[in-house]
Amino acid sequence: MYCCSYLGACQLELDVLYVRTWLSSYLSDSTLRSAVISHEALVYMDAVVSLLKQQPPVSTGSKSTATVKPTKNHNQRR
Repeated sequence: MYCCSYLGACQLELDVLYVRTWLSSYLSDSTLRSAVISHEALVYMDAVVSLLKQQPPVSTGSKSTATVKPTKNHNQRR
């Protein structure tokens, strides 16, 4: 089982791939297409995706530390 941020990284990877595919189909000049596809912003996005996907999977046997137990409010009026 993976944590939500890993799945978000996978979605981001698909989104970046879609942008590249769309740009490739939209631009007819091969030199311009190559320059746009290898633009610095898309290269950075690849690096971001790579970093986000390096997170270890969340083990299914671990307990959440964010659990808050309800407490009785002794000062509550009836």
